[in-house]
This record gives sequence, C-alpha cells and structure tokens, in this order.
Amino acid sequence: MTYKGKAREIADGFEISFSAEGTSNAPWALEVSLRPGGELTRVTAAREAEGIFLLEDGYAEYRVGSDLIRFGPGRHEHSYVQVRGAHPRLPGLSVYLTGYTPFEHTMTFELH
Repeated sequence: MTYKGKAREIADGFEISFSAEGTSNAPWALEVSLRPGGELTRVTAAREAEGIFLLEDGYAEYRVGSDLIRFGPGRHEHSYVQVRGAHPRLPGLSVYLTGYTPFEHTMTFELH
C-alpha cells in the first residue's frame, strides 16, 4: 500500500489532499479528532459509541465559544470506524471519513 498526503495553506485555513493505492478494495477511515467541549453539527452519529460521527457529505462545523472550524467535504462509503491495523481512536469527539482503496480525496479546514 502506498499512501500520499499533501497540505497547503489557503486563505482561512488549510487544504489536505491524501491518497492510497496498492491493495484494491481495502477499507480506510480517516479520523478528525476534536477536543471535547464544543458544538459539532452537520454530521451523523455512528452506532459504535458515544462521541463518534460520520461526515457523509458536505461540511461539518465545530464551534467552541466564538471560534468556528468548518471542514470537509465528507466521504462515506462504509461505516467501519475501527479498521484492522488502525490505532485506537483519540479521546474527545471523532469524525470519520470512510472509503475503499484506491482513493483520492481533498478536504479543507477553515477558521471562521
């Protein structure tokens, strides 16, 4: 499996492009970990446990006080959030994008 990632600064945040190729049809899950205490919207709660969400499409928003982070677009091809070989999820809220290899995806993180 070959993974690639590239980040670049944009006007109000940054953009990350990532891809994987090699083994076909292997499930992948990308975790966006958020500290507890904010309000998370535009996501779907996953069945696995409290604090786990899927970003199926569009953009999620996470507000803490007067700060707002908007990130996406989402991707949802399966509901596995703990794929084989992955590290355990981080503490706090976890938002997952999911798919199968090979894949390419670009997402943005903007501060408003």
